[in-house]
Amino acid sequence: MRKILFLFALISCQFVNAQSINVTITGSPDSVVKVIYPVNGVDFSWFDNSKRFTLDANHSVKIPNTMNTAGKIYLVNNGKSQSVFVEPGQSLQIDVDATGKDQIVKIQGTNAEGILFSRTLDRPYYQNKSRMYLKKDSSFAGAIKLVDKDLQKDISKFDSLLALKKISPAYYRQAKRDLTYYYAAVSVSLITAQYARTTYKPAHPDYKATLDKDFENGWEVVFKKYPLTGDLDIAAPDFFDYAKDYVSWYRLMYLPKKNGTYDQDPFTPENRFDKYYNGFAANFKGKALEYLQARYIFEEAMQKQYEPQLVKLYEKFKTTYPESPYNPYISPLADEIIAYHAKATETFKSNQTLLASASINSFEQLIAPFKGKTVYIDMWATWCSPCKAEFAFNPELKKFLAAKNVEMLYISMDGDQADKQWKDMIKFYDLSGNHVRTTTSLRQDLMNKFWDGKSYAIPRYLIVKNGLIVQDNAKRPGDKDNLYAEISKYL
Repeated sequence: MRKILFLFALISCQFVNAQSINVTITGSPDSVVKVIYPVNGVDFSWFDNSKRFTLDANHSVKIPNTMNTAGKIYLVNNGKSQSVFVEPGQSLQIDVDATGKDQIVKIQGTNAEGILFSRTLDRPYYQNKSRMYLKKDSSFAGAIKLVDKDLQKDISKFDSLLALKKISPAYYRQAKRDLTYYYAAVSVSLITAQYARTTYKPAHPDYKATLDKDFENGWEVVFKKYPLTGDLDIAAPDFFDYAKDYVSWYRLMYLPKKNGTYDQDPFTPENRFDKYYNGFAANFKGKALEYLQARYIFEEAMQKQYEPQLVKLYEKFKTTYPESPYNPYISPLADEIIAYHAKATETFKSNQTLLASASINSFEQLIAPFKGKTVYIDMWATWCSPCKAEFAFNPELKKFLAAKNVEMLYISMDGDQADKQWKDMIKFYDLSGNHVRTTTSLRQDLMNKFWDGKSYAIPRYLIVKNGLIVQDNAKRPGDKDNLYAEISKYL
């Protein structure tokens, strides 16, 4: 009898663990679903701890539920992401209609109502959210009341769903945690948005000599309501931003300036990485410290500025945490920085032509040598991460342009201070074609022609034929066949 009971229990356990997330996506040109899982319980999709699954002929896929602890996963298809809370042994049915501009999502299973309600919450980037509150009420006391009101309103909905048993206690805890840290980050951003103005040069139009007293008193209000001591839940998506603002703005800048010690060790481009890293160490410990330091290195390296200081910082991190679950995600970025600096020592290739940037002051002057030709133009900058992400598609683009006798022109929007980095990135990303870095006059002329004359947004792509602009907002290299078809119209 014992053997029979044990066998039954084993089969039952296997059945529970065999539950799946069934996904159906209609109207999407992409047949691949990428599932991004938490790392060490942390909800941060950029770590990209992922697996890929292929939709079948019925546009469906059964994804095994391998979660050992409750948490959020991301389902990515055709560049669009859906976040879903999953508990061990749980089954879900997710139907996505991608035929329109906005995806229509239906969910069946445990916590479905909570997941769908979460999708309706107004949670833009926390700094943008704080600016929205300050536009409604420019005082700290008034703005923080608006924040608290929205926090309670959002949590009350989950209170109701829990009382009606529409969501599980685990989902409720996660939802309340995420909302709490989100509004914590928003709350401190109310202050940092104002305090930042005191750090500007006096000639800056938004400069403010001192922080208003109500905002200065706000530091204590926020950190008392949302303490960064005791048990900290690093899994919350906005925990890092809240903790980083606490360390950088409050601990490393506001307090030292108030105490008169800031000038003894101010922030500089050379020491800023160490100051952040050590600032976390001075204020956190345990798993929270490991996560904060790891994510800080990761996020800075993801900017693709290739600072060698980050490699040294990562070596220090690895010495402290040789078995850290975050190492596999930071290590490739550190290797990329090393490779970047090795590549920078090489000479330019014969297919990389640097135009006389200093003497080119208008778009007409720039494209004059290309009359009689079709030109694909990439406007980018060394600081623009989305611009650099598109370079991954250049090998295929290069073959297409060569076969069609189309010229490639890269216009860097960088200023003089980035001249070396601009040249180094041309080598590292193997950007074959013609290159120019904008003068102030050329940059202004481009802003006048393609934007509002006051600012610009990149990446942006153009197609020019025989000296005339035929497409002023062309498709990106990542669009591949659609881009090639667009260029082919003007051959």
